[in-house]
Amino acid sequence: VQVTLDEVKRVREEVPPGDEVEARKLTVIGAISRRYETTTSLAGVVAGLEATGIDPVQITRTIAALGAVTPDQVLAFARAHWDPAALAIVVAGDAATFAEAL
Repeated sequence: VQVTLDEVKRVREEVPPGDEVEARKLTVIGAISRRYETTTSLAGVVAGLEATGIDPVQITRTIAALGAVTPDQVLAFARAHWDPAALAIVVAGDAATFAEAL
């Protein structure tokens, strides 16, 4: 748990390296692109957007928006949304092996 809290703190304090941000962006863009590969999957995405009141034109903007994310924006997001004091951390597994350390 402490390792996780330390990492959240670090992400909130340091601008992430540009190469790491680029690598993560490519991973996310690739995953999103795969959701649009078939007519059926694309129809599901459009239906989900319609059901939640989001204009389906967002599909055409998503990849460009992700590609434009900067390391400074990642830092700003982490500072705005990842407050270590407000996190709820769930630890799963055999409690007998780690519960005492918590």
